[in-house]
Amino acid sequence: LRRGFVTPIFGDAESFNGKAENKFSFSGGSVVAGVDFVNSETAIAFDTEFYREKSAVVGGYAQARLEPVEGTRVSFGGRTDHQRFTGIDQTKWDDSGLSGNISAEQDLFGRFLTLKAGYSHVWAGVLLEEAYQVDVMTYGNLDAAVSDNYTAGLVARYDGWTFDGTIFRTEIEDARIKAILRNVETEGFELGVRYDWSSGFLRVAYA
Repeated sequence: LRRGFVTPIFGDAESFNGKAENKFSFSGGSVVAGVDFVNSETAIAFDTEFYREKSAVVGGYAQARLEPVEGTRVSFGGRTDHQRFTGIDQTKWDDSGLSGNISAEQDLFGRFLTLKAGYSHVWAGVLLEEAYQVDVMTYGNLDAAVSDNYTAGLVARYDGWTFDGTIFRTEIEDARIKAILRNVETEGFELGVRYDWSSGFLRVAYA
């Protein structure tokens, strides 16, 4: 605040992405494979100052979804990514990483009950900061964010009703929080109920 006037501050975030993929179907399942990219930037401007971070990521992936026997469904896949990050002071950072996932569902008593569980390891690269914090960034300890994610749950179905419960846990290494790399853990649960009728459905969930 200067003599009754507020200095205007402008924040901006942009992202452009695309992909090309193909689905291979066969008896018992399918495989989707492709390549993708995402270019992102976040910026802030005030007075004569302008600060911007940029990220360019290109990757390739494949994901299989199989039903080896009736009532058992398995999904697994992986991807590789390469990122070029540019900081507000033109710091350049290049790195690559691998990600993978696996999940399974098992029907019991027909489809009255379904057990499900999953795990994924995600290489996320350097995450762009929020626009309002870009001007305070430092890059001395820059590193890629990596997470491990676990889920398990149960689904019950009866006469148009579906009841489901899931527990989850996520462990993140090197998340950027106010220019500092931190490790973050989160865990919890979700409970849901859904009712289907001929022309629609209604679902309510609590997490």
